Amino acid sequence: MSDYTSAFTAPFQIVENRNKRTDKSPTHSIVFNFTREEAVKASQWFRAMADQVDAEGTVCTVWNKDTKSADEFPGFAVWASCWNKSGRLSPPAVESSKGSKELPF
Repeated sequence: MSDYTSAFTAPFQIVENRNKRTDKSPTHSIVFNFTREEAVKASQWFRAMADQVDAEGTVCTVWNKDTKSADEFPGFAVWASCWNKSGRLSPPAVESSKGSKELPF
């Protein structure tokens, strides 16, 4: 049995772009489906993650195509699971370090 607790769940589909207007148009789009309830959970999760960035100084790495290098910015990464052309965004619940009895070292 898994101890995984999802913060929210949003299924998605990868859809081929059949209306390419230019050569730079994307080949596919990703469509996320949020129920109202899951949207509220997601907004709370994103806010908690933003607060965690402020409290813990987490960073994410963003590729800069102009300089051909990776740059770090305050933030976080979000991963989704994908099977063929569909999947789900279902990140783990945020664990708060507030009120923790563990020493930070």
